[in-house]
Amino acid sequence: FTAAREMATLGSKLGEAIGDLTTVLAAELVGGLVALYEYDIPEALRLADRLETLAQLPEAAEATLYQPWFGASLVRIELHQFDHALRLNATGRARALETGYLWMGPAYDALDAYAAWDAGDLDDAAASAAAALAWGLDDTFGTTIWCHAFLGRIAAARGEPEVAAAEAEAARRLLLAGQAQFGWEHLALLDADLAIHAGHPEAARQALREAWELFDAFGIASPRQRLNVALVPLLCELGDDPDLLAAVRADLDGAARRTDLDVWRAEASYAEAWVGRDWDAMERVAAVLTTAGRRFQAARVLVEAA
Repeated sequence: FTAAREMATLGSKLGEAIGDLTTVLAAELVGGLVALYEYDIPEALRLADRLETLAQLPEAAEATLYQPWFGASLVRIELHQFDHALRLNATGRARALETGYLWMGPAYDALDAYAAWDAGDLDDAAASAAAALAWGLDDTFGTTIWCHAFLGRIAAARGEPEVAAAEAEAARRLLLAGQAQFGWEHLALLDADLAIHAGHPEAARQALREAWELFDAFGIASPRQRLNVALVPLLCELGDDPDLLAAVRADLDGAARRTDLDVWRAEASYAEAWVGRDWDAMERVAAVLTTAGRRFQAARVLVEAA
């Protein structure tokens, strides 16, 4: 990531020097994603704004190849700006289809599903994920894995374990060894949901731990956030892995400091509330999540507190 970020910065400067907007957009797409993955939120947001603004210029037509709207939308989703992300997805999808980049159609449908899932709009998330899969275009980036995982997690939330298990198996067949594809952590979260439903919390913890350790080995911080949040209640209830619990808490605290955003701070407080069995604090966490638009996550926190 460090090398990618340095090359992105250099590429953007060189592109500007020769007046090549396509190169600038390609470079800043990479820079924005790396900044997001490393929790440099101000830089990720700055580059997302740049991508969105520059992509509107007529001379940026060739940059459609690099799909700047996709990168900008990912940043917006992580910042819980769901309506903004949906507008970017619609623009990106329209531009991709107009210019013949049909493989990006399901990618934008997957982003719609991601935004709807995080917002707790499960019907919309299921519809968008199904639309992405209906294209029938398997990809190595993992958007198909993402969508199977979303459909599985929605089924698990609705008490349909057989459907959820079938989606998990469909996603698993698409995994590529050694590659951190989109949807990887969501498949682990789905596996954990299924294990919990079956009454096997140790298996749920193991599924999440394996994914956590893989992302840690890859040096990718941002996907661990969701895994951390899912691990907290399991580790506190099982009480037999203090080292992992300490690592998860440190990860959540570090993310809160680096992002300085309400949701990340609330998720760090969530871990502290579980450790201290402070259920009133859990209600305060749920209130922050609700305000941020993460209604489904807020509901789960309230259920845990109850």
